[in-house]
This record gives sequence, C-alpha cells and structure tokens, in this order.
Amino acid sequence: DLSASCQVTCDIAPAIHEYEFIIADCTWVEAKQDCLDRGGYLVNIDSQEEYDYILSKIQEQNLQDKVFYLGGGRSIDSNVYYWIDKNNQFTGDSLNFTDAWCSGNWMANEPSLKDGDTTENIMTMFFYKGENRWVWNDAPNDITQYYSGKTGYICEYED
Repeated sequence: DLSASCQVTCDIAPAIHEYEFIIADCTWVEAKQDCLDRGGYLVNIDSQEEYDYILSKIQEQNLQDKVFYLGGGRSIDSNVYYWIDKNNQFTGDSLNFTDAWCSGNWMANEPSLKDGDTTENIMTMFFYKGENRWVWNDAPNDITQYYSGKTGYICEYED
C-alpha cells in the first residue's frame, strides 16, 4: 500500500537534489508512477558525490536492510542500462560499461540480464554482505516476492 509508506525527506545540499525514501511492497512500475505523482521521478544518480550523499541519508535513517528500486533500466532487446527520465526516455551515458563512472557500483558479475528464466531489466541497490558494500543489481519489475517488507524506492525532486 503506497499510501501507508514510510517517508523520509532529506535536506538539500549544494548540487544535490532532494530525496524521499519510501518503503512499500510494490513493483518498479508502481514506484516510478508514484514518484511522478509526487512531482519527482525515480532516482537517477549522476555522480559519485550524489551516490555518497544518498548512501549517507540511508545510513542516517537506518534503512540499510532495504532494497531500493533505482530509476534505471534497459530495453528487453539491449544489454545496456541507462537512467530513465520523467518522460520515460533513456538518458545519459551507459551505466554498465567499464568506462562508466559508476561501473564499480554493480555487484560482481552484474548486470546479468536474466536470473534463470526471469528477465531482469530494471535496477535496484542494496547492501550486499558478501561484498560488504552497497551494490547495484538488475532485477525483474517485481521484487516483492523476494523482499517483502524490505522493498523501497527513492524519489528525486529537483525543485
């Protein structure tokens, strides 16, 4: 239930936007639409500075056990991940090529594009104890069957 979600609004830092951390068992598509309805969009992380800031806010709010949908994905016929803007268009540079600023943020051997027969075409982030760090991972549209009660998403607001 999106209306019963836990909300945390963070302070705005220079060159950093405002972020809202919402905990709700929903799909990526539902999370994306909810962010749009709130006047923002599912988070696009454009620099290490912004990523570090978001991680610090997650730590401050004690949300380290959550799995967050990110505003990234790929088309089914591609292996390249991009941020998806509020107009549902791919934007920016590839997120998973080795020369991308964020290539080291992916979990080892990810993105895998599939898990068995399940297509993975959206992005999540979570704290992976196996690597002792926050990682990005590709996932299916609905992760609630794996992370019930721990699924969340981050809305980003520019104004």
